[in-house]
Amino acid sequence: PRAQRGHLRSHGLRHGRRAWLSLRKADGSSSERPDALGTAAADAPLETLAAALELAERAENYSEAARLRDELRAAEAERPMAALLWRQRRRVQQELETALFGSQSDSDSSLQARLEAIAALEELASPPSASPEAEDALHRILREAPAFGEEGEQAQATVARLRNRAEEALWGCWHRSGDEELDESIKRGMALMEKERFDEAIVVFTELISQAPLFVEAWNKRATALYMANEYNRSIEDCARVLELKPRHFGCLSGLGMCHRANGNEAESLKWLRKSLLVHPGMQGPQRIVLNAVVQERLAPLIGDVVDAFRRDGVAEESCDDLTCTWDVHRVTPDGPEAASPHIYFFRVGFQNHNDAPHPIKSLARYYVLHFDNGHVFPFTRLTEGSSSFMLQPGGEYKFCWALIVSRPLQGMAGGVLLEWLDGSQEPKTGGWGKNFDEVGYPRSSLAPLLEPQSAPEVSMTQLQSLGRGHHYTGQLDLRQVAGL
Repeated sequence: PRAQRGHLRSHGLRHGRRAWLSLRKADGSSSERPDALGTAAADAPLETLAAALELAERAENYSEAARLRDELRAAEAERPMAALLWRQRRRVQQELETALFGSQSDSDSSLQARLEAIAALEELASPPSASPEAEDALHRILREAPAFGEEGEQAQATVARLRNRAEEALWGCWHRSGDEELDESIKRGMALMEKERFDEAIVVFTELISQAPLFVEAWNKRATALYMANEYNRSIEDCARVLELKPRHFGCLSGLGMCHRANGNEAESLKWLRKSLLVHPGMQGPQRIVLNAVVQERLAPLIGDVVDAFRRDGVAEESCDDLTCTWDVHRVTPDGPEAASPHIYFFRVGFQNHNDAPHPIKSLARYYVLHFDNGHVFPFTRLTEGSSSFMLQPGGEYKFCWALIVSRPLQGMAGGVLLEWLDGSQEPKTGGWGKNFDEVGYPRSSLAPLLEPQSAPEVSMTQLQSLGRGHHYTGQLDLRQVAGL
């Protein structure tokens, strides 16, 4: 993997320097680290010499390169401490470039190199000589890890692996204090928590805090143990201390959200869960809780309007200007002895993103409202997760099909989708989890037209394969056992 440094350095002036400069001001994290020796001023002569040397080597000007190499050695010898810190920061820069950009020539070796770079950043971010810039770099990977040359599920899998490894790396350096006895104490407390001996774990962590009050993870682990012991208010107090020392501790941010949730304060819970997702967008637990809140806030009023419209024989629709949502339905003639019993409907759905701006759109949830022949109206919502999720680039199209089985004939059916606009880096366009769930960041659109399944064309089971060709099959939904249907 280190043999790829030549490729990485070839991007030094286009990507690396820009990435490093933006890293130093990326997320206002200066509250977590001291300004060591006035880093920017101290690095300037060394960085200038190193950049000039790199240019001379690339131009194959060997005499100039030799002169600059000697001058760089002399500058480092004159200021050894500044040189040591500069070398450390320079290595962080190189590892960050590898983790973010990798090598675009071979996806397998590039992924392995990127994972190894994250492991190197973990060591650099760990005590006793922890580099704050290395921790910054790991946080950046959590937020920005891109997938090169991949699409769809493969790209999502790559991003997930990189984010998971960066998360592991951060936990790894947070669990290390630089003192073996303290590290053993935190391991002992964690072992007690695994055995659900929370009161004993709290005692261990309390003693650890008294010995090392600046050891952030001691406070966080006690907060966790207090939460597990249902001591939510005490846990909230410890979380506040953690965030004073380490504002981007995503575990504490999400844990604080769960404490407020356990206390019944949903608004405060969502506030902290959103903050945790701004730091670590890949956390599935907070994602699901916040996504359910988005669905409730954005879809519930629209679904209520659709239900009311069905009951008064009207229509309620909402459209998104940049998205086309269409569908159709076929009645399926079942085979076998139950031929006269169930009512089976086969749906084909299509989405197309017409937005000219470079903004992908991501599905969050779908809703359907069923209107039965006896007048009963039944709404339901499904989060689009796993194989049912999709992301559309500008001009992109996505088609899927599915089957519905019910006990009574359907007279009418409406549906729609909740979406999320993303920016070019595939992060939420409006700031995402930290913003209100408004129509700008989370548009919704009805499927058109309003379906009348009772008059839909009939097809046999054997025709379904050809009917669904070109569509992604997401499965069947059997509602025959639902009470009232």
